[in-house]
Amino acid sequence: MSGATRQRRLRQRQRDGLAVFQIEASVFALADALTAAGWLQAWDSDNHAAIQAALDRAIQHLVAGE
Repeated sequence: MSGATRQRRLRQRQRDGLAVFQIEASVFALADALTAAGWLQAWDSDNHAAIQAALDRAIQHLVAGE
């Protein structure tokens, strides 16, 4: 991805009131917690993209107060 593309995406996120946060967590513990909460299927516990998607859904749910 070019620098210009990254900058455009950053500015769009800022206009939308969004931010990207970086966290450091145990992949195994995170996958286990997401699986236990029903956000992640057990067979996806070693799939980084699936873990990311489940974490995104869980956080959006939490923020929405659901």
